[in-house]
Amino acid sequence: MSMTMGEGTTATDKLKQAQEDLATANENLGSSYEEIGNKFSDFYTEIENSGSIFDNFNEQILISDDEKQALADNMDSVQGEITEIARLAANERRELTGSEIQRLDELFQKMHELSEQELALEEAKQGVVTTQAKALNDASGISLEEYTQRSQKLVNSAEETRTAVIDKAYEQYTEEVALLDLRLQTDSEYSEKEHKADVEAAEKRYQDAIDAANKEAGDTLAILQQGYYDRADALKESTDELKKLNRSEADEKYRHSTKMQEIQRDYNDGLYNICR
Repeated sequence: MSMTMGEGTTATDKLKQAQEDLATANENLGSSYEEIGNKFSDFYTEIENSGSIFDNFNEQILISDDEKQALADNMDSVQGEITEIARLAANERRELTGSEIQRLDELFQKMHELSEQELALEEAKQGVVTTQAKALNDASGISLEEYTQRSQKLVNSAEETRTAVIDKAYEQYTEEVALLDLRLQTDSEYSEKEHKADVEAAEKRYQDAIDAANKEAGDTLAILQQGYYDRADALKESTDELKKLNRSEADEKYRHSTKMQEIQRDYNDGLYNICR
């Protein structure tokens, strides 16, 4: 009898602990599963104050200070030489020579290569955000509260890096168009048609960068949102399981009570027959 009572006590303790754990989780989620949508809206209102994963990030992991400075210096040098060639011809009131035109073509190509390197640095940060989002989503044993806090920071970081990529792309686009306009003014062999085609190509590179940045950020948000709902679903399953456990325990108590009543009734009947 004592063993049965002990097992019953252990089960009760476990049930009590499960109820307490569920109550704590429910405080984070809301009073019911149907409130998940509202909670997800609240989630977004707190994003701006959640900080960024790059607040104390050592950027030298991606590029050293020397390499970054060299990249900036190279870009300044290329753009400066393009400007110098065009303005020199304008100041001397002469047309560009064949070698100067060839050099301009080389410099614009070099500028595109450097632009890609600059953009790749910002895009690499976007990749770090996405990788962390996937790892967080796949991690087990993380409470909904912890998931919410970490994913808010990742959402903020996704927007931060998306904006950085687009801003850098727009900076490059603006600089290139200014240089193309300058070339049109000074290079008699550079036609309006060529100028228009080059500007359209620059516009396309800018739009492609925007599309890629938006897609990367969108993919990250989709991962984090799915993880949130997956955990909410898991919590709902825990709630349903607890309800089943409560019903099972209630049914067992009822069966036990009924059985005890039957035993007591049989005992009383037996005693009555003996004494009669």
